[in-house]
Amino acid sequence: MNLCKLCKIRNADKENSHIIPKFLGKPLFKSPSHRAAMEINKGGRNKKIQDIPKEDFILCSNCEQKFSILETYFARKLKSINDFKNRKNDFRFTQVHSNNLLIPENLDPIFFKLFTVSLFWRVSISTLFLYEKYKLPELIEEEFRVFLSKNLKEKHRDLIEVLPKIKNTPNYHFVVFKPEFNNRDFIGGLTAYQTSKNIYTIFTSDLVFQFYSELIQTDPIIDLISNLQDEEVRIILSSNENWKALGSAVIKKVINSTH
Repeated sequence: MNLCKLCKIRNADKENSHIIPKFLGKPLFKSPSHRAAMEINKGGRNKKIQDIPKEDFILCSNCEQKFSILETYFARKLKSINDFKNRKNDFRFTQVHSNNLLIPENLDPIFFKLFTVSLFWRVSISTLFLYEKYKLPELIEEEFRVFLSKNLKEKHRDLIEVLPKIKNTPNYHFVVFKPEFNNRDFIGGLTAYQTSKNIYTIFTSDLVFQFYSELIQTDPIIDLISNLQDEEVRIILSSNENWKALGSAVIKKVINSTH
C-alpha cells in the first residue's frame, strides 16, 4: 500500500476521498428533474453521474479527518457568504476598478488561505481523468503539502487554536469569484485546469478559485483583489451574466481539451 500523500508516514488506507469537497459540487445534483450531473469523458463523450468524483488510497484516515474538519468549518462559512445580501452586517463591500469585492468580517483570512491551498493541492495530487489537465509545479505542490501537514488538525478546537499561530503562509496570489445572485439559471460546473502558464483554476458550483504560481508579470490590479495578503478575505462578486459566460467558457475549454 502507498504512503499517505499528505503526512507521508502512514499508509494511504482511506477509500472514496473527495478531491474537491462534496459541498462545493452539491448544487449540481439538485435539479428538479433529476439528481445527476453530466461528466465529460475522453473524446468529449458525456455520461450522467450522481456524485462528485472520488479517489481511493491517496490519504490515510487521520489526514482525511483533518480535511473533513477543515471542510466542515468552511461549508458553514459558505452558507453565510451565499446569504450575504441578508447578512450585510457581516460583510464589507468595496470596489477596485470594475471589480466589486465582498469582504467577510467573520472569516479568518489564514483559515481561508488554508482551505484554498488544500483545494489546489488535492487536485494536483489526484490521478483522476477529470483533473489530468491540472498539475502544480513539484516544488509548489510540496510547499503546499508541508504547509497543510503542519497546520491541519483532527479536531475543530485545535484548528481554531492554531490559526493565530500560523506564520509564513504561501506567498502567492489566490483570486476567488462568486456569483452575485444565488437564484441564477446557470448553476456552474466542477472542474480544474491550467488556464495559462502560471494560472490554475478550480471551477465549482458556488466559487471559482484561481492560483497564480508566479508573482511577476501579473496585472497590478491583482494585488488589490487577491488573497496574497493575510489581512482580510477578498471575494469578487460576478454578475449572473458574467458567471454564465465564465461557466460556458470553462465548459468549452474542457470539451476542446478532451479531443
